[in-house]
Amino acid sequence: MLNVYRIVQKPFAKSAFTGAGSRHYPGRWNSAGTPMVYTSGSVALATLEMLVHLNSEVDLFEYRLFRVGVPTDSIEIVTPKKLPNSWKQDNPTGAAQEFGTIWALSTRSLALCVPSVVVPHDFNYLLNPTHADFAFIEIGRPEKYTFDL
Repeated sequence: MLNVYRIVQKPFAKSAFTGAGSRHYPGRWNSAGTPMVYTSGSVALATLEMLVHLNSEVDLFEYRLFRVGVPTDSIEIVTPKKLPNSWKQDNPTGAAQEFGTIWALSTRSLALCVPSVVVPHDFNYLLNPTHADFAFIEIGRPEKYTFDL
């Protein structure tokens, strides 16, 4: 098992692994309508990935951290050379969203390992909640997660 991490606001803890948020709000790797669960390879990267999307410090209260075990044989690794040229742009482009959406719809793997834009030497792990093996991930209990401001 590979441990990955997800940080969510407390009100969304119960639905953190449904893909509902990404289904309604497209992200870098998914188009609207495509459920996807974004996780990171470390707590530090999960923190940074979350912080870059905040609008104000007020948003830094009431978070939950999940440790998630993902079967290593169910992870597909993608190198930057295989990604669309525009995958690192500040505003996600249709090419990166299409890449992730095609992966999710194919259900060829439970997880997709992609490089982080925030920390290029680290990795994020996209989880496909519609994959038949999604039930085999091990979702840890949510832990209160706070920031030292």
